Amino acid sequence: MTPFPNLIEEDFEQINTALKDLLEKSEASTALFVEKAGYLIAQQGDTEIFNTTELATLAANAFAATQFIADRLNENNFSSMFQQGETTNMLWVNVDVNSLVVLIFKAHLSIGAIKYYALTTVQGIANQLQIATLRAPDEGVDLAHFDPEDVQDVFQRNKSSEDNPPA
Repeated sequence: MTPFPNLIEEDFEQINTALKDLLEKSEASTALFVEKAGYLIAQQGDTEIFNTTELATLAANAFAATQFIADRLNENNFSSMFQQGETTNMLWVNVDVNSLVVLIFKAHLSIGAIKYYALTTVQGIANQLQIATLRAPDEGVDLAHFDPEDVQDVFQRNKSSEDNPPA
């Protein structure tokens, strides 16, 4: 599997801006940017009502299970998953080989509109991840050894610290 790119402050700013914009346009309540092993990388919106770290892990596992089923059906273009509830819906959208965006929204909102805005956002995030990868093509992060509660600390470097490493 391709390693997850090293993200710097600039990447987080772009990702968080994209997630905030998505929430504003779609009227969804919560957006999570999740590494496919289940690590929560970024979050926006209403995140106080549930454990977002736990939800990220469960969402990634559900997406992986559905991807496995799609593979068994020879479906190569599996890019999203939708769960409909009485009051709350969820949409998972594939970003790239390493990540996905999870949206939580009220059931009365249109899934078509949510998906429309999500696809634009996902493309923007994918582009930012590509920029991060090109910045350091031989580097990447293997999150398997990190505590899911502390994984965001891995990415707390900023561009100035990258340009001026300690002596």
